Amino acid sequence: MNWNRLAEKRLRELADQFPAVVVVGPRQVGKTTLARTSFPEASYKDVESPLVHLRFTEDPAHELELLGNMTILDEAQTVPSLFSALRPRTAFQKSGPWKLLIHGRVAFVSDQQFDRESVTPPLCSN
Repeated sequence: MNWNRLAEKRLRELADQFPAVVVVGPRQVGKTTLARTSFPEASYKDVESPLVHLRFTEDPAHELELLGNMTILDEAQTVPSLFSALRPRTAFQKSGPWKLLIHGRVAFVSDQQFDRESVTPPLCSN
């Protein structure tokens, strides 16, 4: 089994367990391809697209309410307030019909340069 199939399988397993899954990595490593091939039925929003970006920046909670059962949000890191709006929706939902796959690029920095908890708030409670 090649790494693509392993990654797709693991991504589907995580989506079955949690209402939101975050996929991060550097540019051009295949995050969008992985998401779209793993969930071909999902709707897709490119948050870097000017109109989509504007809508999520102005009212991220409202835009999240408009999403369908499975949505891929590409480049979600471009609207940091999106994560704060997402937390109430995912904090108490372990599973259910609403699923969200979020992904975006990250820069490689050392652990001493940032605090993960302050940059990426928890999306799901244990």
